[in-house]
Order: sequence, then C-alpha cells, then structure tokens
Amino acid sequence: IYGKSKPRTLATVENSVIQLAAAINHAHARKDTLHGAAFRPKPVTSVNQSPRWRASVAQIAGMFQWAIDQGKRGEALHRFLAFSVATLARPDATLDFSTAPAREQWNESAGTIDLNPRGRQQTKKHRATVRCPDRLMGWIDATKGQFVRNQREPVSSIRSAWDSMRVDLKMPEGPGGGTKSIRRSMATLLRARKCPIDQLEMQLGHRVLRSVTETYAPYSPDYLAEVLAMIETIMSEIEALVPSAFTGTEPENEPTPPVLEDRKDEKFQEDEMVGAARIELATTAMSTQCSTTELRAHSGSGPIPIHG
Repeated sequence: IYGKSKPRTLATVENSVIQLAAAINHAHARKDTLHGAAFRPKPVTSVNQSPRWRASVAQIAGMFQWAIDQGKRGEALHRFLAFSVATLARPDATLDFSTAPAREQWNESAGTIDLNPRGRQQTKKHRATVRCPDRLMGWIDATKGQFVRNQREPVSSIRSAWDSMRVDLKMPEGPGGGTKSIRRSMATLLRARKCPIDQLEMQLGHRVLRSVTETYAPYSPDYLAEVLAMIETIMSEIEALVPSAFTGTEPENEPTPPVLEDRKDEKFQEDEMVGAARIELATTAMSTQCSTTELRAHSGSGPIPIHG
C-alpha cells in the first residue's frame, strides 16, 4: 500500500480478477468456503486495448543506429532488435533463442528458427517455427549459444538499454514504447503491405497448425514464403538507412592474419632492401676513404692523378 504504485491496464486488472474468482471457486469446491465467487469476471477480449503507437521503418532504423552508437554497451540491444525485426518474436522468445544443439531451435539446413526450444511446453502464447531471413543467417551461424548477448556473456534483459534508448529517441512511455513495440510495428507494416493474413498470423503465433502438420510444414519451400519476402524487404529498407544494422561481429569473424610463408617473403624482401642499402653505404664510405688517403699521399708532390 505504501510502496511504489504503477498504473495498470484494464486487461491486467481483469486478469487479476479472473485469478481471484478461480481461487474462490476452487476453495468452494473443496468445501473450504460456504459460497463461490459472487462476481463474474469480464472476458479479457472486451477490455484488452493494444497500445496504438507504431514505429515507422525510419524510426526502427533510428533504434538500430542508437544501439550501434553505444559500442559494446549496445551490442545486446542491437542483437535484440535484429532478431525481433527478422522474426516478429515476442521479447521473451527473442531473449530465449539459442543455437545450442540440445535446444533444437536453429535448423541451418532448412533455414528455420523454432522459437520454442525442445522440452518447453507451449502455452497460449504460442511460439511458432519461422523462416530465417538471409541477412540474419550469418550472424546466427557465428553465434554459439544464446543469441542476445554482449561480448562477454548472454543477457537475460535489455530493459536498461531499452529505457535509455526510449528517452533519447523520445519514444512513448509505458507499454506503447516497450520492447514489444517492435513486434507490433512490424506486424502493422506487413499488414499495410498486403501480407497474407494467414501467413502473418502464423508468423506471430496467432494461428496454430496441427502438431503433425507443424512438424513437416517448415521444410516446404513455400512455407511462410510471402511474409518472409516482405520481412526481407523491410530489412533492406532499414539497412539502406543503417548499413550495419544486420551485421554481427564475432571473434570467429575477425580477419585472418597473413600466413607464415607470406610473412617470410615480406621479411626477406625487407632484409634484402636493407642489405642493399648497407652495401651501398659501405661502398660509398670505402670510396670516400680511398679518395682521402690518395689526397694525403699526393699532398705537396704535384698534381693529383685523375683516374679513368
């Protein structure tokens, strides 16, 4: 009561009411109370209000630029943005994605990403299997383990960096400008470009295939083909504004040093040039010494002989 207060949406409040009613009715079923809940919660769909703010392609590009400008401190946020744009995954699924073989989330040969790791039970917030855009494949291939990470280790949250970015870029406060805004904004952009609604719903996890169908569908070349093409177009537009938006840097990708043989050749050429210079200097010195001696020998005894 005396702690920090925070505004709650109608949907959040109604979810709490639903849980309260369920607890009272459960207690009544066990005969712990005389009566069940004397109130009926409203359907969440009747009070659910999705935030209205959506980011444009230019604004999303601005987020990438902000993360890149932070250097190492912005790497985890940069990765979060790239994965969110490429997959439309929810923030928790984005942070959860890993290339670890035991999780079976990254299928390189099929070019697909299973947002639900092996062993995790699906919930009503269904995590779909989606196609991976070409621009993200190299970065994923170069990553071992959790994708959203800084240079030292994986991270479990990018909230601090996100909040700093939101202030600097003057994004809306509250849920409207939160981490889920990338998913909402991408869905809006795709819908405006006439993306097939069934494919968009599958990408978002709002439409669920039967379990058997979902197992084999991602291996088909036309699986989510149209939504994938549109996502790649948006990524191209972002990259036109921020060329390094979807470029990852990993230790494995650092330039390979010259091979040993090349170094030997360069060293040999360098020594040869230095050696030649030394010979020329020595020859000049010897010639100078000889001329000086000859000059002294003939001093006072007639003209100096001219050679050649």
